[in-house]
Amino acid sequence: VVYAVYARLQIHAFPRDAMAMLDVNVTWAAILERLSKGHVEEARGLARELKGQRGASRQAAGEIALRLSACCAAQELTPLITALREIEATWSETVCLLSTSASGPEKWAACAQLAKRVSLKDVLEPGKALGLLWNERLDCPSPAELAGEPTEDVEELKSSTDPRERATMLLRSALTQLAQEPPQQKDALKDSKEALATFRDLQLPECEATALLAVSRSCIDFAEQEAFQAALQALKIFRDQGHLKGEIAAMHRLARVDQARKSFDEASYKACEALKLARQMGDRARELALCETVLEVNIAQDRPERALEAAKDAEVLAKIFESQVLLARAKCWIARAFGAYEERKMTGIKAAEEALQIYGTLNQKHGEVEALEALAAATKEDFSDVSSKSQILAEKFAESGDTKEEVQCLLVAASCREGKDSQKAMQLLQRASTAAKGLRALQGLVLLRMARLYLDREEPSEAMRAATQAGSIFRNEPYPTKKIRSGEIKCVEIQMDAHVLLGAMDEAFRVGVEQGRRFKGLRERQAEGMILMKLASLHQMRLEEESALKVLQYVPMIFNTVGDRQLEGLAWERIANSYLDAGDAVKALKAMEQCVGNFRKVNSRLMRARAALLQADVQTALVSIRKGSSLDALDAAKEATHLFQNEEAFLARAVQLLTNAHLLNGQAEEALERARESQDLARKQRQIGGEAFSLLMEAGAHLSLQDFGESQRCIRAAKDLFDSDYDESGKRSANDFAAFVQQAESGKEDPAQFRGFGFRRLNATEVRQKAKSAREAQPRRKQKTSEQSDIILWQCDPKSRDNPDGRCIITIFEGFE
Repeated sequence: VVYAVYARLQIHAFPRDAMAMLDVNVTWAAILERLSKGHVEEARGLARELKGQRGASRQAAGEIALRLSACCAAQELTPLITALREIEATWSETVCLLSTSASGPEKWAACAQLAKRVSLKDVLEPGKALGLLWNERLDCPSPAELAGEPTEDVEELKSSTDPRERATMLLRSALTQLAQEPPQQKDALKDSKEALATFRDLQLPECEATALLAVSRSCIDFAEQEAFQAALQALKIFRDQGHLKGEIAAMHRLARVDQARKSFDEASYKACEALKLARQMGDRARELALCETVLEVNIAQDRPERALEAAKDAEVLAKIFESQVLLARAKCWIARAFGAYEERKMTGIKAAEEALQIYGTLNQKHGEVEALEALAAATKEDFSDVSSKSQILAEKFAESGDTKEEVQCLLVAASCREGKDSQKAMQLLQRASTAAKGLRALQGLVLLRMARLYLDREEPSEAMRAATQAGSIFRNEPYPTKKIRSGEIKCVEIQMDAHVLLGAMDEAFRVGVEQGRRFKGLRERQAEGMILMKLASLHQMRLEEESALKVLQYVPMIFNTVGDRQLEGLAWERIANSYLDAGDAVKALKAMEQCVGNFRKVNSRLMRARAALLQADVQTALVSIRKGSSLDALDAAKEATHLFQNEEAFLARAVQLLTNAHLLNGQAEEALERARESQDLARKQRQIGGEAFSLLMEAGAHLSLQDFGESQRCIRAAKDLFDSDYDESGKRSANDFAAFVQQAESGKEDPAQFRGFGFRRLNATEVRQKAKSAREAQPRRKQKTSEQSDIILWQCDPKSRDNPDGRCIITIFEGFE
């Protein structure tokens, strides 16, 4: 029955190769069934049929079945075959169980114990070439590892005169260091590189490729490019050797590196290919690990359906293994997959609660925290239940002295409160900080959360204090992980933001420059690039656009060297916007193309939306110089609006661009509908200037429909809003547009020629001049709630009235600086 479920699962996942893959698994089950009943000749017939198929795995499985059938004819193996059938062992797992130790889960260990009583060496030979008896520790997989419960034994480095033995010990020592908490990555990298050099000198390809996998795993957190190259080289060696199991492991490692580099498209492809090979080979432990990778990648890409499919596949495997721990993990994955959906799914919440119950029964404390986090991910609206359970668990762990789990539960509870009750969230974080005093790294993460919350509450002094303490902890961490390094960067950024809120811009620059130099000296390229982006933001705050652009031009190259697609895309996005601010739409187009290329590689919903938003913005600017396409601007704005449905901060800008794109293409009815939607969004976000600008676009839509009364009404409402926001330039723009509408109403202008608005970005000199004039006219002028560019009234050239992308007559209205 389990095999039938397993077969259906694979047909659904990989329809093209399902039949080829099913032959090896289902046929092997049929062979074991016949052998258990003593029908040796029937088993041989199936084995010959399997061996005659194409593919190394099917041919090897057929040969192993033939040899096993011969052994069954020569000696009594019925108890062993029955035990193999009881655990539903695949052909590759059978080979391992015939040659491994007897430690592991009861049923799996029993198979290994039965195999020890008979001589089956001849059966193992066909599988050795495919690496069936290999694992990443250069050892035969144990029954526990085959059952999806890999164990990392502590390996002490012993002196040995044999170079191969010493290199093997170094490799296992590196893997042991990586399994510690926190992982000792630098030490592991040193040992794995030493083992690699020895294996190369001894010309041992399998061992060399295995050491390369250890190198890749050791440096993934701080040298992603090196990790990628090491895994790629390992894949080539395994593939050249016909080492199928090593090839799957190397492909999985490449997928993990691509995931770390945020190249999610490539990670998804490699993980799915490795998953297909693992299923063909019957390596269910690797299949389970790959399901987790596929889940995480698809959640990052906002593909909840595929993530859920991988999680449910993992649940099927957990039931096959009859492991409650694995079943609870799979249910956590299901909850996380449901949490990726836009709407709330009760099934996800139920799965997380079931996992929480299983972990509680097994007294798996770390698992309870995992289930609690999965429950928070699956909950969309009311977090009160999650917060209550988190605090109850925290009390339980406090009583039992499990400090780490107590702090983690308090962090979950605080995250549930941050949006609605910042005071309660701060109390929970302070309690977590007190509890975590003996756990330095965890205390640093708590202090970082406190600093961010203080900053959101506009308490810069407290934010500065917490960020400084957290940064000191992170800098002194002996084995910093990627999470620790990221936290240190965030601490520096919070300190700079706090100085800005305190009005100490020079001090913010000093901190940024000082920390940037320190990161450069430490060769922390990603941190260096992020600090440079923050310094560019400070230059832009001081209206120093040229200085900001000079800083930004080095950043994409830094992130490209690191291999982080998302950060490289964000850097190009900043550069494109800087060029738009400078009025250079052509250079902005080149930067935009680089940005879009990187965002498409990341391929998450948010990055695709930002790419579309930038395309719409750049195309609108290009149309103003007769080089762009209003149709392209419309398509990009539609895509951005669709993708930003759950991101209100970006959605308002996307709807504004879409409204204007409709006007540019002469679609007044659609523009009218979108303009009103834009006003609702602006009111919700309390953006007075944004609401006023949306009213002007509604006025433009009414003008195109020749409804002059409604157009004037919208302009008057916009003027009132500009007046309440103390925006004199906005009022001037509204007055200029009102005059144009009056001329159109009197017949002096043709309203049919109206083609919407363009946004002209003011350069730094213009902004300074306008700001100076405003200060002189009104020293105590209230700060505006939003910033917009000047607007341009576009009219279609009468000779090309039917072509929205044709030449335009442009009238510039000053304002919206």
